[in-house]
Amino acid sequence: MTVEFLCTVHGTLIYFDETARRLRHGAGGGVPANAGLLIEDGIGHIVRRSGSEWVPLNGLNGGGHVGDIGPHAPPLTFQVARLPGGLVGLSANGLWLAADLDSVVTLNRQTRGPWEAFFPLNDADWTFLDEISSQGWIASGGELVPAGGLGLQRDFIVTFGALRLPLSVLLAARQRRHRDGWSVIYDGWKVEHFTPFRPLIYLVACGRPEIFDTLALTLRSLWEFGQYDGDVLIFSDRPAGQLQAFIPPEMATRVAVAHAQATDVTDIVTIRFRICDMPELARFRPLLYIDTDVICDRPVRDLLLELARGTRISVPLELPLLGGQGYYGDILFQNDPSAIPRHDRGFSTGLMGIPNIEVARRTFPIIRDCIYGYAGSLEKRSDIGNIFYDQGVANYVMHKTDAADFGVLTPRVRTPVDFNRPANEMQPLGFAHFCGGVGDAGRKLPAMRAYLDFLRFHPTSG
Repeated sequence: MTVEFLCTVHGTLIYFDETARRLRHGAGGGVPANAGLLIEDGIGHIVRRSGSEWVPLNGLNGGGHVGDIGPHAPPLTFQVARLPGGLVGLSANGLWLAADLDSVVTLNRQTRGPWEAFFPLNDADWTFLDEISSQGWIASGGELVPAGGLGLQRDFIVTFGALRLPLSVLLAARQRRHRDGWSVIYDGWKVEHFTPFRPLIYLVACGRPEIFDTLALTLRSLWEFGQYDGDVLIFSDRPAGQLQAFIPPEMATRVAVAHAQATDVTDIVTIRFRICDMPELARFRPLLYIDTDVICDRPVRDLLLELARGTRISVPLELPLLGGQGYYGDILFQNDPSAIPRHDRGFSTGLMGIPNIEVARRTFPIIRDCIYGYAGSLEKRSDIGNIFYDQGVANYVMHKTDAADFGVLTPRVRTPVDFNRPANEMQPLGFAHFCGGVGDAGRKLPAMRAYLDFLRFHPTSG
């Protein structure tokens, strides 16, 4: 049974009004997709959804309003006229079905005009329109079309971002849908491509109570100064109920908690690279990992848009890569002469921008396995702390495999923050990373609080 939904010339959708028990047409998110056209053996029926079934309408009052009068009545039958442009006209008893201006649907027209023509949408069409309307998309020029950005206009025209197209032209783009987006051809030869935009910021919070205090500050800064209202995922060794006190109420409905299996610091720092082991996160693009010792001090939308269009993992550069401090895995480069640095500075793993899960899958499992492989080669597993755990290994792997992009995050991240520098001397770049000791949250908390308070009392600083 194939039921097609019906769009009207007014830019509305035909639906069944459960209260009035008759057809109406309307627009907006509150209009249910619960009525449509069913054609069997060349005969058309207007049907309504009843549970999991479609029931033909059988009522017609004196005003020509089409509806349902209950069981034990013959259904209305319609002749289907195929019109130019993929439209259909529906007639019965010598009259045409029409979408009137007062939002009712009537069978009372003796002649067929614009109001007596409908655009049928099959399941695949409807699914495509629902998909592109339910999330954000990035146009070729970088403009964001937010969720709900699809508009159905008069005369079967749709708007999507800067585009104004015939509905039929937009639906043809369904054939050009692929994993990384979709393209539409309009005006005969012009092309626009749209990339999915559904960001996810994720963090890891495990261990001592102070870690969760810094988590609260990071999340609060994302809301207040990052203006971030997207999804958040927190990996934690605490159950979700114990994290509620650290999550800003404004973000609570968009925050999910995943269990983090960890027995030591090496396990904790490796969790960030396990994001690609969760196939349900493939719908997000981009993903941004943030340590809980990071304060966001500027809006994040432009950064997220740039990350979504990327092809590599974005990381922020810090100090000299082979400077002898061990921060970035000097010893790994020394013992593998084929590992040629891609930059003379090392990067922090405290922030990582990931275009999509597929990009992460090319690199993150390698980093994870190398972390455990190198830790296992040491006399004591904890000695991996000498190269700052995951950071040394990630630098080695991503430099050698040319997997990193240094240009996106570096100008937006102050790292490391000088704890001795007054907050009023820090120019907001996007993020301030209060790094300096894995898990040493107690030392970082005062400086993070002071900077967040400074931003609140000096809003023009950003």
